[in-house]
Amino acid sequence: MRSRVLLPVVCAAAALALLTGCGGKTGTVSMPDGGTADGSATGAAAGTGAAKPPAASSAPAEKKAATAVFGATYTYTDGLAVTVSQVSRFTPSDTSAGSHPGDTAIILTVKIHNGTAKTFDTGLVTVDVKAGAEGEAAQAVFDSEKGVGEGFSGTVVPGSSATARFAWDIPKGATGRLDVEVSPDLATDYAGWHWVGQLP
Repeated sequence: MRSRVLLPVVCAAAALALLTGCGGKTGTVSMPDGGTADGSATGAAAGTGAAKPPAASSAPAEKKAATAVFGATYTYTDGLAVTVSQVSRFTPSDTSAGSHPGDTAIILTVKIHNGTAKTFDTGLVTVDVKAGAEGEAAQAVFDSEKGVGEGFSGTVVPGSSATARFAWDIPKGATGRLDVEVSPDLATDYAGWHWVGQLP
């Protein structure tokens, strides 16, 4: 199986999306230093306690970010926030599944903070990884000895967070670009978001 877990559920969710229409909740990207993806500062980062409207300018408006960098947080309009950590190399144990001799393995952490007013069920969170110029699908690595690959479980109450570590086997020959997509719940209306950077 390549990169995505809960394949039957995802297929059902995809079918539902076709019936209900595409799109879904969108949001904004905040950088690790407190700024936004377009280079402006958030209210807290600027020391004002509240975000200020942008000053009037005759310059063309900045385009909204289409992706995020590793370490950044994507916050949906209802307050659900997803953070993908920096990516590092990973050495699977001898008892791991999904890794192949000679391939590179990577590891990262996904954090979900529930800033909504409702309990969030993590059961349908999916994480996909593509690598290289051709966007080759990476294979999920399950390594119980190192506590990696089990994903999220249970629910997150408002104001709380959940984290999970994920590892992938990168196909031979895939270099350079790394694209990580997190979809909080394809069965509802949360649009997936991409974190893009370079393979470590």
